[in-house]
Formats: sequence, C-alpha cells, structure tokens
Amino acid sequence: MKHINHFILILTGSLLLLIACSAPLPTPTPIPDQQEDVALTVTERPQRPTATPLATPLPTATARPLPRPLPSPTPSAGYYRNAELGISFFYPESWRLEETGGELPAAILYDNDDPVELLVASQLLAEEETLEDYADIIARILSGSEETALQDVREGTNTQGERTLTGSFSWFEGESEGEDPFAAQFFITRANGRGIALLLTGRPEIISTRPETFSTLINSLAIEQPEFFGVSRENGLVLLINEPQTLDPARTGETASGISAHLFSGLIEIGPDLTIEPGLAESWEISDGGQTLRFTLFPDLVFHSGAPLDAAAVVASLERARQINSPESRFALNDMESISAEGDQMVVITLDGPKPYVIFKLALPAAAVVNVENATVEESDWWQRPDGSGRFSLRRWSEGEVLILDRVADHPNPALVDTLTFLPFGDTGLSLFEAKLVDAAAVSPFNLARVLDPTDPLSANLTTQPTLCTQVVTFDSSEPPFDDTALRLAFTLAINQSQLAEVVLKGSAAPATGLLPPGLPGYRPRPIIYDSAQAQQLISDDLPAGVTLVVPAENQAGNLTDALIDMWQSELGISVEIVILDTDSDPAAADFDLLLETLCAPYPDPEGFLTRYFAQEGPFNSGGFANSEVDQLLTAGAVEADPTLRLQHYQDAEDQLLTMWPAIPLVHPNRYLLIQPYVNGYQPAIIDRVWAKDISLDRQ
Repeated sequence: MKHINHFILILTGSLLLLIACSAPLPTPTPIPDQQEDVALTVTERPQRPTATPLATPLPTATARPLPRPLPSPTPSAGYYRNAELGISFFYPESWRLEETGGELPAAILYDNDDPVELLVASQLLAEEETLEDYADIIARILSGSEETALQDVREGTNTQGERTLTGSFSWFEGESEGEDPFAAQFFITRANGRGIALLLTGRPEIISTRPETFSTLINSLAIEQPEFFGVSRENGLVLLINEPQTLDPARTGETASGISAHLFSGLIEIGPDLTIEPGLAESWEISDGGQTLRFTLFPDLVFHSGAPLDAAAVVASLERARQINSPESRFALNDMESISAEGDQMVVITLDGPKPYVIFKLALPAAAVVNVENATVEESDWWQRPDGSGRFSLRRWSEGEVLILDRVADHPNPALVDTLTFLPFGDTGLSLFEAKLVDAAAVSPFNLARVLDPTDPLSANLTTQPTLCTQVVTFDSSEPPFDDTALRLAFTLAINQSQLAEVVLKGSAAPATGLLPPGLPGYRPRPIIYDSAQAQQLISDDLPAGVTLVVPAENQAGNLTDALIDMWQSELGISVEIVILDTDSDPAAADFDLLLETLCAPYPDPEGFLTRYFAQEGPFNSGGFANSEVDQLLTAGAVEADPTLRLQHYQDAEDQLLTMWPAIPLVHPNRYLLIQPYVNGYQPAIIDRVWAKDISLDRQ
C-alpha cells in the first residue's frame, strides 16, 4: 500500500514545519540510559492480497483513563499507549503494531487478515487552529491532492469534554481517474495542546464494512497527561529552563532555584520568609563577635553514591571551590579566613571580620557540597555524572532535549515529588502550560495583559511576586566615551522610568528611582529624575555619532530596548546600535558601551547587591566602575556590628553611586508565574531559592 509511505514522507515534512513555528517540544522517543541514541525509521511493508472483509471484534470500550505503562518494554497485544502524546486505546489482538519512533505517524497498526491500516498521527495546534483545519491538512497530505473533500463529518466530545470530529474522505492513487481507489475513516480531537488523529485506511469496499470496528476503537481512546521520555507524571514535576552550561556549583551562574542547587545541598538554605533553614547542617552557632561559625551536620550523611559526607568532605568541597576562584565562588567564599573540621560532624568557619551577611552566602550554589573524589580536576566534565549531596540525583541529561532528576530518599530533608523533568526551552511557555504539558511557566510581558485579565481562565493560575532585582543599563565607565560622569548623567536624565514601567512594560514592573530594589534593607524611595532639558545641556560637541547597547538574549523584555533607543535618540539626538548576545555568551566579556542587565540580590542584605555589582573588585562589576569612597563605605558596612549604622553605610554608598551614575536604574521587575492547580506547597519568595522541596502534587 504505497499511499502510506507517501503519507509518511509528506506528513513528516509538512508537520515538522508547523511544529517549528509553534512552541518547541522534545522528540518524544524514550532513550534508555547508558545507550546511544538510535534513529528509528518506518520500514517498507510488503503488499498483501485482498481478503474477504470480516468484522473484527474488539474489547469492551472504556471511558476511563487507562493504566500506567506496562513493565514490559514491548506493547501488550491489543493495547496501545503513547505516553509522550498522553493517549491509549485497545485494538484487536490479531493486529500487528509498528511504532515509528516519532509522531508523524507515531504508530501504524496492520490488520493481519485484511489490507487495512490504522494510523496514529499528531501535531501541535496553535490556539487559533481548528479540528477542521487539521482534518483538511491530513486529507490533503494523505491523498496528495488539494481538492480532497471531507465527507460525513460529525461533531462530538471526548472523555475530557474536548470537541471531536469523525468523518471520511477518499482518493485515487492511480495515474488515471478512477484507478486504484483508497478511503479513510478519521477521528480527530484536541488533547494536551495537540491534534490527535486516528485514521483507518484501505480499499473502500473493505473500509465500508468496518464502521463498528473503528467506532469501538475510538470509544476506547483514553487521554491522560503526557509523559516525557518515559517519566511518570503521577508524582513528578515538568518545568521549563534555560539549559545550564555546567552543573558544577562552584562555576555555575545559576541561582538557588536552578538545577545544581537541587543536585547539591549546602550547609544551610534560605526559606521563603528569608530566614535561615537547615541544609546539610542541623544546627549552627555564631561566636567571637560574629567572626566564628560552627555548623553541626546531620548524622550519617552520604553522597548519592553512598560515600560518607562528613565534616572533612564539606571542608574539602569548600576549599575546592575557593581554589577554583570563579566569580561565583569568589563572591560566596572570599570572606572566609579558614575552614576546618572538628570531628566528623562539626564544620568551623572563621571569617576575616565580624560579617553578619556571610551566613547567607553559605546558601549560594557555589557553597554547595560536592564529592571531591568525584569532582576531579583531570575529568573536567565530571558534573555530567555528578555524585551529589542534594535532594535529587541526575538520571539523564540530553543536551537540547531533557534533563531528568530523581528524588533522593535519604536526604535529611527530602523532597516530596519523585522526579523533576526540565525541558530546555527557556522559562516561558504559555501554550505548553495551557496544554498541561508543563506544571509551571513564567509569563512574558507579551502575555501579561492576557493573564491579568480576570475573565481569562489562566488568571486563576497566576502568582505575582516582587523581586529583589533592578534592571539597569550599565556604562563601560572605564573607557571613553562613558568615562565621563557628565555624559553618563545625560544618558540617565534622558530616560523616563515611569513611562518604561507603566507603558512599555505594561505595569509588569515598578519605576526604579535608585539602585537598591524595594524589599531590600536600606532601600529608600526617591523622586524620578527624568529631565530632558538638563540632559541636553550636558551633551558636549565631541560626542561620538553612535554607541552600542549590548542586550543578553534573556534580558529582552517587550519593547524595552526600542523604547530606550527612542528616548536617547529623541532627547539627545544620539544613535544607538543594539547587539543581541546569545545565551552562551558572557555579557561582562562583551565589548560594549552600554549593557542591559538585571541585577538581583542573592540574599536579603544590601552587601549582596552593592558589593557584588559596584565595588571595584566586585566579581560582577561589568562596567569596570571604580571609586575609592564607595569602596570605603562598602568595607565599613561589611564589618559594622550595629545594624542601624551598618545600613547607613550602605545607604551612603548608594547616595555616592547616584552622583557617579555607573548604571541607569530602569525598573524593578515583578515575577509572574503560572502554576497548575494540582501543584501544592509553592511558597512565593522575593529571592530565588530551592523551592521544589516544598511541592506536592494532587492530580485527582
């Protein structure tokens, strides 16, 4: 039956093009661990002789969801289940099943008595696409004609209340009209954001005898949430991420909500109310005026391999991170004078001064504990098979496809969910959330108006929270032209923060009138300083004709960059060129005049913001700003014991920065997150933290 091969080739090409224009999904081919990927293809099928049409009995239909996957890797005779598509149905046990290893079609079932084939096909459907559109596409592709008409089309609903279409169409395969006729009965519905199609194809005289066969088969169709790469969703989360470049906690740029923080635990963690919580340490005490920290580990700790995780292992891990001296590890550990073990359960950290914020730094990913026997210098990619200390272990990481973590039961504070499946398609995915393909998704400014509309069903799933972040434009103040304070002030005065927040970003952020974000100790509200006339007065005649604004890919937010350029052009008459960095590039290493950045406090202390980004030796001082008075104030604040005086030092440092303008404060962004109603225990916090440990699922 050559028409099936013709269908496979054309449908694959056409639907892949449609998928490329939609939200991306992983190729749903489970690949066993520790094996190479194998490309599956549809094999050529021999022609079969025409047989006498006979009715084919089927099992009794059921409208309830079908069982979870069978333990055998091969399908059970008479039962088909595609976990990736979230569908299953019964078919005659005498039929033969051939799975294609893809979706286009996902499977072909052959009647061993008659030349009849059942095709299972699927494609992503955009919100505006109808079942009729999908039926027309399939009919045109299968027949090879743009004029194929649907016949006997009837509407219905599936067990989830979704609309269905059934009907038929026919065509001729021969070169002459009326030669080599074929027919198809079809059933189409929408499930999990996809069009799902079952098509019974064959000679018209045989297909016409099979209405009960096809009807009974589609009545047995059950729909459930799809599973990616064979991972059950019954007690597992599916989330979107920007794929990390490394899982080494001493080098990763991820925050405490990232992958590495779930694989590796630190001595302590920060809770949703910004208090310190136990990590690997069950208790701690601070002595010597705040200069000595003693941590008592939980008893009988082990790494994921079973290797002992004692005080010596913690010391070795922290010393390793200090030796690596990455920006992340340098920031987390540079206040420590010595790290030692007292017995098997006591870790003693001596600071170079009485610095109250250091305990927060021990919750950062760079201070997490790795097994140094596993993390060898010689094996630079050890983190692809990490021996972790966290609540989850790494089952699989296929770059560009999936990253799967499994719950570790013997962690001192284990997670409640069994698996975390991360799809590396960025952190926003409204269409995937609507289709229940993911359990949470960030909302981009493009979709914010929709989800904030109380009449939209998604609004009931929305969680809104502020952040300890300030979006800024950083100047390269180490070189001309922006080594000139007056020019930096001119560019700053030309920006209308209220317009950016309320109009350009559609209320998704608050205007930034200073550098410190609201909610951070030391924050003080200030007036907007937008002043077009003063900005123009500060412009000199020797200003270059144009400057460059570098924008990291993840910092593109609505029309923000266009608005900035328009303001500088209209207020100052200066041309600004945009350069977009890809996600693998380091913005600080880029050649820029201006850099769009989002600066976030990793813990609730102004030191973690001002020193991190604006001290001369700050590891994330992208613009090379240097001012001795600012550094002296930051140093004084770091060791001041009196809380009031300490905050005053940081406020004075911010005041000084706002006379030098190393960066233009733009807005303080809010975080908008969609969470499925069956996800329980999510606790919003204004900083990134290890939040999956608190989640439980109720999919009933």
